[in-house]
Amino acid sequence: MATTTPDTTTHPLLELAPRAPIVGLAELPTPVLDVRVDGRRIQIKNDGASGRLYGGNKVRKLEFLFGDALARGFEGVWTIGAVGSNHVLATSVYARELGLRCRALHFGQPPTDHVTANLRAVASQGTQLTLVSRVGLPAAIAGAWLQASLGPQRDYTIPGGGSSSIGALGYVNAGLEFGRQVAAGEARAPDLVYVAAGTGGTLAGLAVGLGLAGVNCRVVGVGVTEAFVCNHATVHALIAGMRVALRRHGYRGPWRVAPWSLGWDHLGEAYGVPTAAGADAIERADADAGLYLEPTYTAKTFAALLADGRNGAHDGRDVVYWHTLNARPVDALTDPDLDTSALPAGYDDWL
Repeated sequence: MATTTPDTTTHPLLELAPRAPIVGLAELPTPVLDVRVDGRRIQIKNDGASGRLYGGNKVRKLEFLFGDALARGFEGVWTIGAVGSNHVLATSVYARELGLRCRALHFGQPPTDHVTANLRAVASQGTQLTLVSRVGLPAAIAGAWLQASLGPQRDYTIPGGGSSSIGALGYVNAGLEFGRQVAAGEARAPDLVYVAAGTGGTLAGLAVGLGLAGVNCRVVGVGVTEAFVCNHATVHALIAGMRVALRRHGYRGPWRVAPWSLGWDHLGEAYGVPTAAGADAIERADADAGLYLEPTYTAKTFAALLADGRNGAHDGRDVVYWHTLNARPVDALTDPDLDTSALPAGYDDWL
């Protein structure tokens, strides 16, 4: 079990809420890059290498989710996500690192190279996988919850994307971390912060963290899932839940939430379906910033940033793109001798 010992040096949230349960998985703080993209100067808060084994935004959430699970005596976890889910992969990797059993419900999404690579890596972690249809998903979730709650082996429930009032604390910490970087002159105080909104936890956590840090900006959530998955009510509920959680864990200061918005202009046809604007964003980010994007989350978010810049919405404003994609090599997590025939039936479309 290779974990760090979190303290206020790397986790400023612990100054505000010292009783928050946490296990050290992330390598923090993550860097802020100052680049020119599409002819305009922007900052990139790069969470790509936020974890030793696997990075991206999920590691920050899992520090608090696994911390809560371990504090409550659970020996296993279960979660849910698409076949190529970064969240399911991150959960599987760090559950294995912590010696916890892991189960995951998978539902389909359009196949891409990124999706296939993630699936092979997840299958290499020993996670118990179950593939369900979208139509059968509600019943499967209910069944998994009942098994976790009432079965002989109790498993901690981690919601899709890690987006709960506990998981979102990882991005409260991230917002406070960025506030420290601004105060230290390592980053410029932004007017706008762009971030992917899949299940809402990253958006909600950043709004709270940047608000508590006193960073005067708007958080622009770019919807990459349909509105029935993540919407304004979802984000408001997460923010309300975080307020309760922080009070429970010792926070007694004033409550401030940065302004935020959520829109779906760049979702395209559906979740996981690449867009032409996203393809352009992938090329532009690579050419101008040497940054790799994938088509489901980060390309659509970067496309929104590019579109707003081109229509003049960034004139006179300082902009941050918050990069949430893992930058660690997924191949390193994949068993070269993986027997994909051992996977449950139905995975052939992605292999």
